[in-house]
Amino acid sequence: MQDSAQGFSSDNVIAQYLTFSYILHTEFENSFYFEVIMAKVCKICGKRPVTGNNISHAHNRTRRRWLPNLQSVRAQVNGRTQRMRVCTSCLRQGKVLKAA
Repeated sequence: MQDSAQGFSSDNVIAQYLTFSYILHTEFENSFYFEVIMAKVCKICGKRPVTGNNISHAHNRTRRRWLPNLQSVRAQVNGRTQRMRVCTSCLRQGKVLKAA
């Protein structure tokens, strides 16, 4: 129980994985795998939405978001084919080996 007092409980570990946009696989009793994917984050470089303001001619400010240009790609990862969301700058730079 000393681990949970320091903040190392299993709930904190799961929350940590979700915040860093990893795919979390949890096995249930019937061997069913549940996949949680964080949206709008590049799997390679971690690029995510940026917030700011739209400013009109009258200098009215409204909040807005600039989204990364993400594409769903089938890529080779450790010899296996895996579907992931990757930004186009990573694709152009050749950081992703596309599956055939």
